[in-house]
Amino acid sequence: MKAEKLPRRRKGSRLLGGPMDFLVSVDTRIDGDIVLPPDRYRGTVAWKETATRSGVERSKKRYKIELPAADVVRWGGEPVTGGETCLIDISAEVASGEIQTL
Repeated sequence: MKAEKLPRRRKGSRLLGGPMDFLVSVDTRIDGDIVLPPDRYRGTVAWKETATRSGVERSKKRYKIELPAADVVRWGGEPVTGGETCLIDISAEVASGEIQTL
């Protein structure tokens, strides 16, 4: 009788992140049409860590802010469907320095 092979374990990975505050100091265009006025905004940061033989690899951080649907429309965006809020990726604006992390 032949012994059964156990399935190989995949390298472990996990999602990390949490809440973060952002500072917009001048009118900033995000997501194509929306112009954020200067203010502080609450959002999230997230990344994925994967365990490898040589250590831990971390993916690029993704920054997002959650805006009320009424604000999105008022600031030039398309009407939001499916909820009262809209989650918008601002990673490019953070990377370029247009939006600061606090």
